[in-house]
Amino acid sequence: MMVKKYTADSYYEAFTKAQSELGEDVLVVTSRTFSNSSWGGFYSKEMVEITAMAPNPRTAGRPGRVARTAPEKPMPSEELTFTPVRQNILPTDLRSPIKSVTHDVYPNPPVLPKVEKPVGRMIHTIRSVQLGKEEPRTQRIPVEDDSSAHDERVTKLLEAILSTKKDRQASSGVAPLSLSDPEFRSTKPFQNLEKKISEIFSLLNDMQKTSAGAVAAAPVLLPGLDFIQKSLVATELPAHILDEVMALLDRDFTPAAKKDPWIAQAEFGEWLRKKIRVGGMNYEHPGSGRQTLILLGPTGVGKTTTIAKLAATFALDVVERRSVALLTTDTFRIGAAEQLGRYAQIIEAEFEIILKPDDISGLLEKHKNKDVILVDTAGRCQKQHQELQELQEFVEEFPTPTKFLVLSATTKYSDMLENVRRFGDVGFDHLIFTKVDETNSVGPLLGLLFETSASLAYVTHGQRVPDDFCSADPIFFLNRIFNKDSA
Repeated sequence: MMVKKYTADSYYEAFTKAQSELGEDVLVVTSRTFSNSSWGGFYSKEMVEITAMAPNPRTAGRPGRVARTAPEKPMPSEELTFTPVRQNILPTDLRSPIKSVTHDVYPNPPVLPKVEKPVGRMIHTIRSVQLGKEEPRTQRIPVEDDSSAHDERVTKLLEAILSTKKDRQASSGVAPLSLSDPEFRSTKPFQNLEKKISEIFSLLNDMQKTSAGAVAAAPVLLPGLDFIQKSLVATELPAHILDEVMALLDRDFTPAAKKDPWIAQAEFGEWLRKKIRVGGMNYEHPGSGRQTLILLGPTGVGKTTTIAKLAATFALDVVERRSVALLTTDTFRIGAAEQLGRYAQIIEAEFEIILKPDDISGLLEKHKNKDVILVDTAGRCQKQHQELQELQEFVEEFPTPTKFLVLSATTKYSDMLENVRRFGDVGFDHLIFTKVDETNSVGPLLGLLFETSASLAYVTHGQRVPDDFCSADPIFFLNRIFNKDSA
């Protein structure tokens, strides 16, 4: 026998604890209720305590589990059979007439034919059922080979539409109009339509004449002329200049040059020497008089570097060494005067800065014994008329100078044309092309000489002083046109 106390919030919970531990046959000996205080007496809860006793306490197994016994062996099942009994639900007096009527109407009932199952397999799709052993095939709408049936259907449809239209006009009492009807031709909509059609035909005729003229104006060139044309196109010579050049070559070339590319190349060299003005800078010997050279141009074309190369060419010439004075009006660009001053110091030349036009006469008097006076000017924008006027005020103070317009070979053709036109108001005698080593196209330079008839004096092709500097010569263009020298 085991006696034990259990405490819980209620009697039921305490009794359940006792049953789970001592078994279902537990007996409650005593029970009481008491208050359980906590948190220093501020909180109290009513509890229940029971004293339980187990007559037969467990000695093994887990507490709280009710012992279970193995189920008995089930009895073998018996198969029940049921034989349905057919009963006649119709009354006796109704069964005989039905039997006799059926026998009289159908004495020999027909035998239905036996339907055999299809051989093979059935293929079920959304839109098709195919039988047999063949592979599945898609369902297609049959196409009629005879197009006459299609034409016949279209004809019938059109006839039906026309018939319906005539019936409607007849029912409304309005007679159908035709193009030959004068009343219809006098209407404003018809006249507007006729006018538009006439304009369309006129435009088509003009287009046909233009295209025919373009085809006729593009004759097939002979091999010699074709070779020259392709070579000039490769240099990116402007199209309008190319057309003029080819027209002149067709007039001036000999028949042999037109047919033979080698002869055409030789004659083109002679022809180019006559058409463009290059070189020809013949300076007087040292001691024969002072020469003043002024460099003009827009910003960033390399005027300062070019004038340093030109000064070195005169000052370092072993055969005809000349005394040089370098003057600059460029007080706008930071470091420009200091850079040119260092160049002058290297080649042992005099260097002066011109602050205003009134200083020029005094400086010329100071260097009257020099063979060459080189003047570097500040870069001016060709679009700023005020800046060009200020530049002209400086230039006019020099008596009989030779003026050079410096242009970069990398400048766009239209911008070079604008520079030539705007700086032409200031006045210049020759052109200088710089940075020709930075472009693969000499066509714009050649086109500028053709279009402006300007004279080209020098070409620069690098940063080395004074090596990358030379007098202009037609060979410079010929070598690049015919890919003989790309340097």
